[in-house]
Amino acid sequence: MYGLLFGIVALLTAFILTLGKWTIDYFHDPRGLRRYRNFYMLASITNIPYMTLSHGNFRSKRLHELYSKAVPIMRTGPNSLSVSDVHGIKDIHGHMSNCTKDAGYEIQAGTHFHLADVADKPDHVRKRKVLSSAYAIKSLEE
Repeated sequence: MYGLLFGIVALLTAFILTLGKWTIDYFHDPRGLRRYRNFYMLASITNIPYMTLSHGNFRSKRLHELYSKAVPIMRTGPNSLSVSDVHGIKDIHGHMSNCTKDAGYEIQAGTHFHLADVADKPDHVRKRKVLSSAYAIKSLEE
C-alpha cells in the first residue's frame, strides 16, 4: 500500500520538478536565445520536435521551407540555433569561433564521424586540415 503511494508521489514530484526546470530555464534564458523564432512551438523547452524532424529524414528540406528572408536564424532547441544566412558561416565555422557542437551531432552521426559530425576539437582540427581548401570561406559562400 505504501509502496504504491510512494511510487505515485515520486512520479508526481519528478513531473513537477521537470516542468519547473523547463519553466525556470525558459524565463531565465541564460543564453539569450528567446529572441529568435522557434521552428516549432515547443522548441524553446525541449529538443523533441527537432529529434522527430531528424528522424523523418527531411530535416534540411523542412528547415529550408521554414526560413524566410526576414528571419534567417531559427531556434531548433533550448540551446541550439539553425542559421540559413551566408554571413553566419564565418561566425560559426571560423577559426576563432566560440561555437561548439553539442551532443546532437554525435547522436545523429553514423558509424564513422566525418568533419560535420565530429564534436571533439582536436579531431575536428585534424580533419579540417585535410579538407581545408574545400571548406575555405570563399568556397562555402559559393
